[in-house]
Formats: sequence, C-alpha cells, structure tokens
Amino acid sequence: ADAYLIVIGESLCHHNEYEMLVDNLGIRQHVRFLGLIDNIVPVIKHFDIGINCSESEGLSNAIIEYMGCGVPVIATSTGGNIELVEHEVRGLLIPVGDTKALADAIIRLLDQPESSKEMKNNSLKYVHELFDEQNIIGHYERFYRELMDDGL
Repeated sequence: ADAYLIVIGESLCHHNEYEMLVDNLGIRQHVRFLGLIDNIVPVIKHFDIGINCSESEGLSNAIIEYMGCGVPVIATSTGGNIELVEHEVRGLLIPVGDTKALADAIIRLLDQPESSKEMKNNSLKYVHELFDEQNIIGHYERFYRELMDDGL
C-alpha cells in the first residue's frame, strides 16, 4: 500500500528547504504540503496516523484533534504530549530527535492495524471524556467555588 506524508501548517522560514528535500529524495509523489487550513477536522479524519514530533510542546491542539478524530498518535515525549498520549494505550511516544524511533513507530502502526484500532478507540474515549461539556462545566464550577472560598 502506498503511504503519503501530509504536511499541514506553514513554516515560512523552512518551506523551500522542505520542498527541495522532497525533490532531492525523489518522494514528491508521496508528499503533500497543504499549508494552513481553517477547518482541519475533515482532513484529519482521512489520516491513518497523526504525528507531532516537536522538540518542545505545551498541550498540543493537533494531538487533541487527531485523537478526537480517532487517529492514532505518534508524538515526542515532551511537555504536554506526555499528558495526552499514554504510550501503547492512546498512541506511541518517541524520544525527541530520534528519527529512527519515529520511522519504526510509523511502520509499526501501518503494519499492525489491530494495534492502531485499539489506540484509536482509546483516544476517542479519552478525548470525549476529557472534553465532555458536563466535565468542563464541573471544572469551572469547582474553580469558581474555590475562588469564593478563598475570599477572592
């Protein structure tokens, strides 16, 4: 089966480098640069894997979007990624900068659809529970009650 790399977002300072790299590697037919997209969810729903290989990260909206669309995640074990992606449960965590581990994780998820499906289901459940409207309202209620109890 053919695999494609879809790059979403804009990196103005490196875009030309990425385009040249793709051409030099002879993989142009397998790489798509989509740029910035306002409504990303319909695109993500077609992914087999969502990847976030940042060197540092807060709480990644991209990972939350992947998980909410039922896409298994591969992410670097840094910052908020560790909070969202439970290794082997909701995706795979890899060391920052470890390109071999990234490649191995991609191949593993593509070659093991049952493992991917389980991670997908776990991710969907986690995100829906975490961002359930009633849970969020409850968090805000508790927060404001604590503020009132502290006399603020």
